[in-house]
Order: sequence, then C-alpha cells, then structure tokens
Amino acid sequence: MLEQKDLEVLQSMMEAVLDGRLSETTKSIEETVDSRLVETTRNIGETVDSRLSETTKSIEETVDSRLAETTRNIEETVDSRLSETTKSIEETMDSRLVESENLILEEMERTRRILDNKIEQVQKNMEELNKYYRITKLESDNTALLLKMIEGLSKRVEDLERKTA
Repeated sequence: MLEQKDLEVLQSMMEAVLDGRLSETTKSIEETVDSRLVETTRNIGETVDSRLSETTKSIEETVDSRLAETTRNIEETVDSRLSETTKSIEETMDSRLVESENLILEEMERTRRILDNKIEQVQKNMEELNKYYRITKLESDNTALLLKMIEGLSKRVEDLERKTA
C-alpha cells in the first residue's frame, strides 16, 4: 500500500489537478455564462426594442385612426349644427321679416287712412273756400254794378240839376 506521504503527495497532486480543472471549469463556465449573458442581454435589448417599436407603431396607428375618426365626427357635428343654426336663423329672419313687412304695411295703411281723411278735409275746405270765393265774387260784382248804377244815377241827378238850375 501507499504510504501516508505518498497519499499526501497524491492528494496534493489531485488537488492541484482538481484545482486546475476546477479553475478551468469555473473559467469556462464564467466565460460561457458571460457570453450567454451578453447574448441574452443583446437579445432582450433587441426584443424590447422591437416590441417597443411595434407598440409605438401600434399606438401611433391607433391614435391616428382615433384622431381621424374624432376629427370626422367633430366635422360632421359642426356641419350638422351649423346647418341647423343656419336653418333656424333663416326661419327666424323670415318670420321677423314677415312681421316687419306686416307692421310696415299696417302702418302704411293707417298713414294712408289718416292722409285720406286729411285730403278729404282739405277738399271740403277747398269747396267751402270756392263757395266763399263765388259768393264774394258775386257780392263784388253786385257791388260794382251798384256803384255803376249809383254813378249813372249821380250823373243823371247832376244832369237834371243842371237842367233845372
């Protein structure tokens, strides 16, 4: 059998070999783990970047789609309300114009009646003035005739007085 010293040498050689192999295996495992960790980190980074890009693209598409739909809905609502408002304004204006026209026509009719009454009154006054003018003219003519007759009589009286004198 082997002596204790041989066993110790053998043990120390085995430990040295095992230490060397353990060191190599640890180094190999560390290198493998490091390279796989780097590769996994790179893969995770690429995957995250890819998924983030896809998610961003999907969000942008969704936002664009919803924004376009919202814009379309707003435009339709504004168009609809604008059309309703325009129609309402036109109806209100039409009814107010009709009211205004009716008020103007009523006022014109009232003014016409007042003016007709005044014209009628003026015509009556003119008729009275014409009658007064005719009467005055006739009186004037009568007065003129009377004056001529008086003058004629005065001349005759003067002639008679001269003859009798």
